[in-house]
Amino acid sequence: NITLYLTTYRTYAKLCKNQDSLVFTWGNNQSYQLGSCRFEKLRIPAINKVISDYRPISIAGGTNNSYFVSSSGKVYELGKPLVTKPIKTKYYHYHNRMLTTPQLVCGLKNVFVTEVMIHPDGEFVMAITSNGKLYSWGCGPQDNNMTCSTPRPVKALSGKEITQASCSVTHFAAVTSKGKLYTWGEGKHGGLGHNDLKYHLKPKKVKALKDHKVKMVACGGTNHYNFTIAITTDGRVWTWGDSNCGKLGRDASQPTHLPAAIDCLNNKNIIKVSCSSECAFALSSDGQLYVWGYGDFLHSGNFKDDVIPYPHKVEILSNFQVIDFAVGNNNAVVCTTDGKVFTWGYNDYGQLGNGCRQNSLYQVCPVTTLQFFKLNRVACGFSHVFAWQLKA
Repeated sequence: NITLYLTTYRTYAKLCKNQDSLVFTWGNNQSYQLGSCRFEKLRIPAINKVISDYRPISIAGGTNNSYFVSSSGKVYELGKPLVTKPIKTKYYHYHNRMLTTPQLVCGLKNVFVTEVMIHPDGEFVMAITSNGKLYSWGCGPQDNNMTCSTPRPVKALSGKEITQASCSVTHFAAVTSKGKLYTWGEGKHGGLGHNDLKYHLKPKKVKALKDHKVKMVACGGTNHYNFTIAITTDGRVWTWGDSNCGKLGRDASQPTHLPAAIDCLNNKNIIKVSCSSECAFALSSDGQLYVWGYGDFLHSGNFKDDVIPYPHKVEILSNFQVIDFAVGNNNAVVCTTDGKVFTWGYNDYGQLGNGCRQNSLYQVCPVTTLQFFKLNRVACGFSHVFAWQLKA
């Protein structure tokens, strides 16, 4: 009964008014990626007290796992561990080799981490420390092309201050404090932005953007068909890589293995970009959301074609000012300046958080139980979702 839920959540919001942090989780929990909850699917957002107590500053979701950074700069893992099998100790618990309570990630105990990232489809994790050092672990093309079970610095970027990074299933990117972009991994379809289609084991500077300062990068795609988006300080949005299904948001007759700008976004002042497997999102400074690429599940509003070849404004959200968004495998979530949370896409695991079982492919769904909490951050795994309030 949604009315009963609303009454309960309204009361709880009043009781938690002065609490430092509240983290809500919903969606797929079959691998305990949402923590020690007895439900395999959460169709209504649940307050995750365990994660809330850590006052997270960054949360990221993978396929069957989740990572978060506590206010003290420590990284914790939930769900199906990457590479290593969990060992039962007095510090955490497991069930069927799944981590049901947060486990501290070894190898990062003596550094202060500010951000953690993993692609919703990926098995590779990256973390940035307060002094700009980049760590990585999991299954991916690290320096020696071997799977690494514990975090270690990316040696090829030693001496460079990393401010932001991103990873897909098969390629990776990092931005330095000087605005230089480095990419590595699979380059078969040009997703690395180098003047070749080679596989690069180590980070290599994207020379095509040497005259521009990059401030953000996002990696997307699946298997070898990857693509990349970057924002430069002059307000331009650049894309390169696999051009199938409109993923680049620009004329595919241009060279796709090198960065080229999306002209229609030049005056939009884009501040954030993110990619799914075959679709891209961009957020402007005035809170408007743009999408392009392939996927009926990611195109809310009146635009119902399977492929959107150029950036298209999500008109159904035009009366709201979006402050954050996240993209899962086949769903999306946004939060607005007035604290509202909206979702759309497939709902097989309850990703929409509206208590229903039906998909919502062309209309956004307000997550009504969260309207009392003024949340301002969201994150997605493959089919699970997080929403929380990050205080200044």
